[in-house]
Amino acid sequence: MVQKLTYQELEQRLIALEREFSRRKQVETALRENEDSYRRVVENSLSSIVLYRQQEILFANKPFHTMFGYDPSELEKLTIDDVMAPQDLEAVAELRRRRLAGEIEPAAVYESRGKRKNGELFEMEISVCVVSHGGEPCCLAFLTDISRRKRVEEELRESEIRFRNLFDLSPNAVGLAELETGFIVDVNDQFCRLTKYSKDELIGQSTTELYSKNQRDEFLKRLQSSGEVHGLEMDFKTKEGAIINTLMFSKIIPISGKSMILTILFDMTEYKLLEKQLQHAQKMEAIGTLAGGVAHDFNNLLMAIQGNASLILSIMDENNPAYLKVKNIEKIVKSGARLTDQLLGYARKVKYEIKLIDLNRVVNEASEAFESTNPAMKIEKVLAPDLLRIEADQGQIEQVLLNLFANAADAMGRKGVLFLETSNIPHTGIKDRPYHPKPGDYVGLKVADTGSGMNRETMERIFEPFFTTKKMGRGTGLGLASVFGIVKAHGGYIDVDSKVNLGTTFRIFIPGRPI
Repeated sequence: MVQKLTYQELEQRLIALEREFSRRKQVETALRENEDSYRRVVENSLSSIVLYRQQEILFANKPFHTMFGYDPSELEKLTIDDVMAPQDLEAVAELRRRRLAGEIEPAAVYESRGKRKNGELFEMEISVCVVSHGGEPCCLAFLTDISRRKRVEEELRESEIRFRNLFDLSPNAVGLAELETGFIVDVNDQFCRLTKYSKDELIGQSTTELYSKNQRDEFLKRLQSSGEVHGLEMDFKTKEGAIINTLMFSKIIPISGKSMILTILFDMTEYKLLEKQLQHAQKMEAIGTLAGGVAHDFNNLLMAIQGNASLILSIMDENNPAYLKVKNIEKIVKSGARLTDQLLGYARKVKYEIKLIDLNRVVNEASEAFESTNPAMKIEKVLAPDLLRIEADQGQIEQVLLNLFANAADAMGRKGVLFLETSNIPHTGIKDRPYHPKPGDYVGLKVADTGSGMNRETMERIFEPFFTTKKMGRGTGLGLASVFGIVKAHGGYIDVDSKVNLGTTFRIFIPGRPI
């Protein structure tokens, strides 16, 4: 039998029901407010958000519709496959199946391609996770259009490739170093060729090992004042210890958050050599012009003296006490004439009798004649059997040889070894010389002695007229000057290499002709 409730009990139960109803209403209101709040967040999100079960789209926010170009009213007919690139459908579907089945991680971030309503394909990033909706597992995905980012990345890659190609293929030495530490980060092949180091040896090395600290301090002072350095001369030290004069251009550039120094080096060695050659050629040309003028005027004076001396002798009796003195005047005039001939030879104002001659024969004849008057000297010869001929004045070539032999004999104290060598050599084989020979084949002549040698200062002036290291009265300073002039007049080249106490070597190259 059901017990009847009293009025008081009934009233209490009604009050409890009212309280429960009120509590539930508050919860429902809070839930609706939360749902509205979350919906506003989702709707106003900058990311495209979509909730889907297998292919069925359950929800998509406004950015999703904007991204793919669909109207919200078209959502009911749309599937997730409709917004994926056809080429990627199979792979994406397999990932979705395995993720919903729990076979792989429930959350992942990966890249794929989307398809807009107009058919345009674009790159997108997908952040997806498995959520429960209506008691069933679904996929909640955040989609981001990364087309622009991909374009920027591709442009950066292309820019890096262009920079790398310019860096590697530059005909000049290019290096990259940290501003703060001075450590080398990267160099191109030309930088390695210039410094004689391998790339592995250079990377990580401090730039102070390539040039002095004082030079680096001056370089950094200029660089930090303006961020750039234009045309600063720097002397670099190679792995072999040689000093290379360079012209440096540098700029501070940011790379990966660090300040780097990008440097381009122009090797000035060849330029400096050419500049020195030009200055030397101009100096020798000026001296030659002066010597030619002096020789011409001096020769006129000698002719006048010779003429008057001859007239006096023609009317003077040989028994006259002054007769021998006048004869001595004639002798001195002839000696002076030989000096003027040497000056004119240096100035290349002598008329030559050009013939095709065999240099080996001339060398043999001249060396035998010289050896007969200097028996304490030993002459060694290595003469090329197939030597090309040269177009030259034989008398002048003999003069060159005798002057070089005499110079060697003086340096060796009239005893020692004189080495003579002839050879055929193309212009490409004449390397590391203070001149650039014209294209063609040459006949080479080397005259080397074991004498006292010369220092660099003497070598630089050895071919100047009237320059001599001999004591007063023992030399005119015209012997090697005339050698220089004769060789130049025959279209040839001459240079000297010498070290104190180790001897001297003269090398002559004269254009050759086939036999």
